[in-house]
Amino acid sequence: MRKFVLLAGIILCSYSVAAERPRIDLNGTWEFQLDSLGQGDAEGWQEVETPFADSIQVPGSWQAQGFGSPRGILKHHYAGTAWYRKRVPVPVQWEGKIIHLSIGGAHRRTRLFVNGTPIGDEYDGFSAPFAFDVSNAIRPGKENVFVLRIDNSGPTVQTGPLEQKAELPVGMFNYITNWGGIYGNVELVASARLRIEKVLVLSDIASKVARFQILVVNRHTEPYTAQVRASVSAGRVAMTMAGMTFMIFLWCFENSMCVDMDIQNPLSSICCASSTDPE
Repeated sequence: MRKFVLLAGIILCSYSVAAERPRIDLNGTWEFQLDSLGQGDAEGWQEVETPFADSIQVPGSWQAQGFGSPRGILKHHYAGTAWYRKRVPVPVQWEGKIIHLSIGGAHRRTRLFVNGTPIGDEYDGFSAPFAFDVSNAIRPGKENVFVLRIDNSGPTVQTGPLEQKAELPVGMFNYITNWGGIYGNVELVASARLRIEKVLVLSDIASKVARFQILVVNRHTEPYTAQVRASVSAGRVAMTMAGMTFMIFLWCFENSMCVDMDIQNPLSSICCASSTDPE
């Protein structure tokens, strides 16, 4: 069994952890191929060496970049499947880390292949960011090939909300046309196997309490005892005003624990803004 120390804190209204997670920005040029006949799956377009005829910029919809045919008032319209590919060298220092491919948004249904291997389930990225755990497919120290299959087929988008049939959520994002492609940032993110996964900080001004909700995850093959510390600081010097330490025990593999910590009177001089005193 090992011991580990995890630190979480807030400075004014934000939170920070001890170290920034390594990231690789995957925005920019990707290989690209429309699949209007739906033949990509059968022909193995997810394979590393399958040639794609075009390139596209990410983030950005494919219609806005000239892909598709004229339709009505639209210069470019395309509803169906399209494929993306990018070759990315991954540092050898990422060996043993948990690695996620994070996508800020994609319209609409997204499948991922890494080095020819399918990863996880299909995601509907219409309205929220999502991520794939690619830890077991990545080869640190080598070039890795990422292929995304994105399908925006679905009900025809009408000219206004009154005419639109409520089969799938479309919202204002799909007003007038059925947009397609990756519209959010894409990046690779590496994290430690024992890590703070999420932090939520709530303030109760009336009770003078800062409440931390900290999700700790252990992906090691052995259990850990972890020390979680939350502290509240004030000013640019970040002088600690109050803090609390909590000991937890996590079993191995996918064990996680949510730690609730209430810090009383974190900032004695804190006050509420009002319309008469906005400062």
